[in-house]
Amino acid sequence: MNALLYGNATVIQHSLCDFVSSTNIETIYSNWSCKDYIPISNYCYWTGISCEGSSLGIELHAKISGSIPKSLGSLIGLSYLDLSSNALTGTVPTSLGLLTNLYYLNLGLNKLSGAIPSSFGFLTNLQTLILTNNILTSSIPTSFTYLSGSIQHLTLFYNFLSSTIPLGVFSEITGLPLHKISKFLPSQLCSMSAIQYISLGHNLFTSTIPSCFG
Repeated sequence: MNALLYGNATVIQHSLCDFVSSTNIETIYSNWSCKDYIPISNYCYWTGISCEGSSLGIELHAKISGSIPKSLGSLIGLSYLDLSSNALTGTVPTSLGLLTNLYYLNLGLNKLSGAIPSSFGFLTNLQTLILTNNILTSSIPTSFTYLSGSIQHLTLFYNFLSSTIPLGVFSEITGLPLHKISKFLPSQLCSMSAIQYISLGHNLFTSTIPSCFG
């Protein structure tokens, strides 16, 4: 498998080995192993990594602990990243906003804290974003409005987000669970022509529910 298909080979190796050194994954999957920041074996055969065409995918659910290294944002060929159902801590690196080929990003069910990076607004190919069940605080970035042309599934519930939902995010969304994230429901929810379901439980709304909800 030619690593150059997915970006600079040295950069890819460094990013993956940085993930090894930042987490306990090597104790869970022995093939995630590096020496002097060089993978000991072909990373395309590492557990949870897929190499298809010009795209990389990473899917790991193994109660991995540690933090997400900034260098993961250097994997420019990454189109699918699922690190849900682990025990990752620390903040979400702003560098993930450089992964403009991502169409799926799931960091849910971890212990991530801090703010949602505003750089996620640059992920204009993103169709699914799941950040549920973390310890994220602050506000939902206004840059999310730039996702309106691509995003279909946005799941942010069970965090500690404090602001209203940015306008302009909703036009293409088909599913929208909103739990413990918002004080106000914008009337633009009524114009979500593609919506198939919406869930609003466990909130502290201080405004009225838009009349379109019946």
